[in-house]
Amino acid sequence: MVEHPFRRFSRRNQSDVAWSPSGTRLAINDRTMLDIWDATSDKKITTLAGHVGPVNSVSWSPDGTHLVTTDAYREIRIWDLQSPGQSHSISTGSPVARIDWSNRADSLSSVAAGDLTISRWHTKDGERIETVSPLVSAGEDTGILSPDGRLWAHWSGANESKSITVRKVKSAAVHSVWTAGESFEPRSFAWSPKGTKLAVVIRSATSFDLECWYVNKEQQISRWIHRRINNGTDELTNPTWSPDGASVALVGLGDFGDNGNPVWSSHLHVVDVATGKRTRKRMFGNRSRYGGQIVALAWSPDCRFLAQGTTEGLVEILSPSASEKTVLCKAHDVPIRALAWSPNGLRLATAAASGTVKVMEPRQGNELLTLHVEGDSCGLVSWSPDGKKLAAVNDAGVIQIWDATRGYEFAEGGNRRAELAWVYYDQATEKTAELQPSYLRRALDLAPKALDYRYLRGHALARLGEFDAAAREFSAAVPGQLKQGLWMARWRAYALLGARDMATYRELQAALMDGVRDSEVWSKQLAVAWLGALIPGANDEFNAYVKELTALKLGKPTKLNDDRDGLYDVDMLRLGTMQYRLGRYAEAYETLAGLVANPDPSADTKGQYILTCTHYFLAMARNQLGHQFQASRQLVEANRCAERLAGVTEKWHWQVEFATLEREATALLGEPD
Repeated sequence: MVEHPFRRFSRRNQSDVAWSPSGTRLAINDRTMLDIWDATSDKKITTLAGHVGPVNSVSWSPDGTHLVTTDAYREIRIWDLQSPGQSHSISTGSPVARIDWSNRADSLSSVAAGDLTISRWHTKDGERIETVSPLVSAGEDTGILSPDGRLWAHWSGANESKSITVRKVKSAAVHSVWTAGESFEPRSFAWSPKGTKLAVVIRSATSFDLECWYVNKEQQISRWIHRRINNGTDELTNPTWSPDGASVALVGLGDFGDNGNPVWSSHLHVVDVATGKRTRKRMFGNRSRYGGQIVALAWSPDCRFLAQGTTEGLVEILSPSASEKTVLCKAHDVPIRALAWSPNGLRLATAAASGTVKVMEPRQGNELLTLHVEGDSCGLVSWSPDGKKLAAVNDAGVIQIWDATRGYEFAEGGNRRAELAWVYYDQATEKTAELQPSYLRRALDLAPKALDYRYLRGHALARLGEFDAAAREFSAAVPGQLKQGLWMARWRAYALLGARDMATYRELQAALMDGVRDSEVWSKQLAVAWLGALIPGANDEFNAYVKELTALKLGKPTKLNDDRDGLYDVDMLRLGTMQYRLGRYAEAYETLAGLVANPDPSADTKGQYILTCTHYFLAMARNQLGHQFQASRQLVEANRCAERLAGVTEKWHWQVEFATLEREATALLGEPD
């Protein structure tokens, strides 16, 4: 799979990100400029610059060869993408809320943000063709466009007889008018997916009604009446059309006359548009006052399922026909703000008030990815048409785009890429063994080959088992003075040990010993001595260290006595291993046996690590003392401990040590591989 760069963009409204008609390019609003990206290779094609004020609307021509943009200073620019350095500039005289292309791409329409004045313009020379002004009168709301952008529906009339007027965007001519009547108050409305119908929620003194009507015919299709609860403050909200336009889902309370608390709980209502009959009523979670209020709805693309999100972070996946098993899961700890199904219906994205976006398998309730949006809250999520990318927008207007198949944020720019390298490296630790390699690879791709990042690159490569490459990274990170680069050199030594480059390993260990021999920090000397104890052969310094450690064990004055009452377990391990390397097998056995006499099953990973190394050296010491049977059993236990520890720690150098000691012990005992 190709891994991609990422980009984050500041935005003002939803139209700041626009896919080309072919779905191969993406136009991204970056304040006063516009970036054009190739969606297949995730590479920026060009940047369009020319606006003085922030761009607030973007639209492609039907053939994908031109773009039209508007800014806060009332200017329209038309860009020829075959000559992106040039653009037409159109001064509209007022802020623009929406722009749309004609089918032939030779003209476009703009809608003024204030009074919805509609103007048509030539795209070649920027000349105005016609203007219809104003589109709405005082007291009228701005309304919403139909999905295909051909029609504009808005509230009309400031008196008691409120209505919805539908106009043609191109000509501003009235297309149709829906009237609620004197005793009804329109509350909300929504376009059907094809833009041929409207669902309107209206309120009267005794009920909330859902009325569906044909826009072209000005004809009512159906009406569903939902009686109000004791004339209270209840509401019918979130009218959401099914993708096939056959049903509308809404959120409200229970029915008037329901007994007990269920009437006050948040309910889902599904209404059949053709008949006006409710086909499904369900209290969230099927329990009274459970899960908070339903605040988000989303239909699956095939209309088989509905997703509901609540103020308590719960998500429920149910079948509108009640023919499928309901899935209920806890997605977030805070209110859900938005839901979005992937185009193939196999994944569901949830956005929460905490700024967290999650991708889940809706039919199983399994969480696949957790993504973190910059800022405190996320109110919009949107899938790309191919379902491979996911965009999320926070309340501050920042868009972030991820590879929705792997959770990688697309990024560009050295600083951001470097920051993300650490993020993916750290996240690899939290992932399963199957996912860890992909996150480590991502960290490697993002991490620059600079001195400050050699450490990260070396560790990522070592965790992937590429020890030769890891050794080179650690070597490049070691400064000229070996004393200053002691710990980086130690990591290089472990990488060499993993690569089984024993000759270079011995040379490096000897050089490190020379570098720390005069150090007053005994922990450094013992750490380097331990590197020597991991491989066969005695070291000149071992006798001195054994003498000091033994004195400390007996409570006598010693250079190692840094206010300690005795030896720590790790010191006992080092003492026993150096005794073994000096050929003092009986002493080594006596020293090490105490560490495994009463093992603590609840020991932390460091304790388990000491126990594992002890088992390996005990196996070899027992074999040298002629106790082959006990040595074999000790080796089996050592391997069990190593395998158990491999699943709970990311410390790759421990696994290198275990593998090195296991090979030596196996060869010594004559055990089969």
